[in-house]
Amino acid sequence: MRPTFFGRARGRPRIYEVRTYVLRPNGLAKTIDLWRNAVPGRLTVSPLLAAMYSVTGPVTRFMHIWPYASLDERQRLRTKAVADGVWPPPGGPDQLVAQQADIFLPAEFSPLQ
Repeated sequence: MRPTFFGRARGRPRIYEVRTYVLRPNGLAKTIDLWRNAVPGRLTVSPLLAAMYSVTGPVTRFMHIWPYASLDERQRLRTKAVADGVWPPPGGPDQLVAQQADIFLPAEFSPLQ
């Protein structure tokens, strides 16, 4: 999967949604396959900065980062992705044990600023 960066974002992103999932045992390969198929459709709504998985620690984790211009834009685009049927990946939530979503603001010296 080769994500786009700021190509479709309105203006420069000001916030980053970082979602981290704890996956079921043996859920990583299935999650990657589901994402590989679903991300192209999701990219029609907004860009994906990163999708990564852990290789250390007691549990398998999958993390993804979405840039947005504002919290309002985040809400609007997430609602649109669900309404358009392009997100979440079908069967993806079945692979999750837990999930966490955080909003990050780039530091003033960050290249993501």
